[in-house]
Amino acid sequence: MVSRDDRQKICVNKWLQSKGVGTLIQPTGCGKTTTALKCIQKVLTLYPDFKVLVVVPTTNLKEQWEDRASKFNITNLTVLVINTVVDRKIDTDLLVIDEIHVSGATQFSNIFRVVKYKLILGLTATLHRLDGRHKIIEKYCPVVDEITLIEASTNQWLSEYTEYLVLLDVDNIHDYNKANNTFFKAFEFFGFDFNLVMSFLGKNGFENRKAYTTRMCKDPSRWTEYLQAVTTNTMAFKTAMANRKNFINNHSKKIEIARLIIEHRLQSKIITFSNNIRMAEAIGGPVYSGKDTKKKGRITLEEFEKCKSGVINSSKKLIAGADITGVNCEIVLGQDSSSTRATQVRGRAIRKEGDKHSEIFNIVINDTQEVSWFSNSHKDTNFVVIDEENLLKVLKGEEYELYKKPLSKFNYRF
Repeated sequence: MVSRDDRQKICVNKWLQSKGVGTLIQPTGCGKTTTALKCIQKVLTLYPDFKVLVVVPTTNLKEQWEDRASKFNITNLTVLVINTVVDRKIDTDLLVIDEIHVSGATQFSNIFRVVKYKLILGLTATLHRLDGRHKIIEKYCPVVDEITLIEASTNQWLSEYTEYLVLLDVDNIHDYNKANNTFFKAFEFFGFDFNLVMSFLGKNGFENRKAYTTRMCKDPSRWTEYLQAVTTNTMAFKTAMANRKNFINNHSKKIEIARLIIEHRLQSKIITFSNNIRMAEAIGGPVYSGKDTKKKGRITLEEFEKCKSGVINSSKKLIAGADITGVNCEIVLGQDSSSTRATQVRGRAIRKEGDKHSEIFNIVINDTQEVSWFSNSHKDTNFVVIDEENLLKVLKGEEYELYKKPLSKFNYRF
C-alpha cells in the first residue's frame, strides 16, 4: 500500500512537472487542501515573493482555507469566494481554484480571463459536468493527476462505508404518472429536443417560438394555429416538468423515512441533504442554509462539530467542502444526475477517522425519473438496493434481502 503522504507528493511532483499548470482530482478525504498547500510551499520556496490567490465557492471553505494556511505558516495568501472574484480584475502569481468544477458554470467561467496569473492549480473530487462545460476548464487547467475512489479505498485512505439505494413505493404515484404523461406528450411534439423547448421559455421565448413556427409551418394560413400549438405544448412541458420535480423533491414519505432512520441511529452523527430548504426544515432539528446570517450559520456548524451524535439538515450548502468530523451517517432526500454532487455528498461521510464505518441512505421514489437520476450519478460506484421493508431490517441490524426487480429506466436526465 502507498501512504497518503507519499501519494500527495506524487500529485505535487506531477503538477510541478506540468509547469505549474493543471488540475488534481482527489476524492474528498484524500487531502486536497493539504496537497495544494504543499504545492504552494514548493512554489514559495523557489519564488518567495509570489502572491497566491485561492478561490473557493463558499464562505465556509474560505474560513477553512485561511485556518489551514496559517497552520502551514503561509502568509502571502489571499482567499476569496468566486462570486466576488469574477466581477473584478486581479493580478496574482499563483491562482488556486478549489472545487474547480464550479468555475465551468456560465456565471463563473470568465475567472480564467479576469484573473491574470503565471501558475494555476485546480482541485476537485470530480471534474465532469452534466452541461459539458468541464471542457472549458480543461482548456485552461487540464487534469495532470487523478486519484480514483478505488485507489483511495484500496490504500485505506478513506473510512469504510455502505451506500444504500432505498426505493419507496408511494400510494399517490398516479399523480406523478399524470404529470409524466403530459410531459412526454409535450416533449414528443418538439422531437425530444430539450434545448429547443427551453429556448421557448424566458426572456426571448416568444420571439423564438414565432421564429420556430415560421420555419416549421408550411401553410401560412395556419401560422397562428401552429404558433398556438407550439405555445400550448411549451407551457404544458414547463408545468409538467415542475410538477414532476415537486412530487419527487417534496414527497412526505421521504420525511417519514428520514425520521425513521434518525430514530434508529440516535448514536450516529447525521447530515441530511434535501433539494430545497422546505424539506430540510420539515425533518426536524437544526438547519444549515443560506437563509441564515453568516454568524448564525457558523454557530450552527460549530455546535454540530462539537456533538458526538445528532443531526443537521441541509440543502446545498453542506455539499461542497464542509469538513465536519465524526459524520458517519447521511440521508439523501434529493437526487440529480450529477456524479459531482454524489461524490461530494459521499465525501462528507468517508473521511478517514479511526475505524469509522459510515452509512449513506439515498431515499428515492420508485418508478419515477429519480431512479434514473440516481443511476446516472452513481455509475461505477457500489451501492446496495433495498425496499422500505428491508430498510427497517438494516436499521435493526437484522438480515435483509436485496431488491430483486430491475430498476426503472428512462432516457432523459431531466
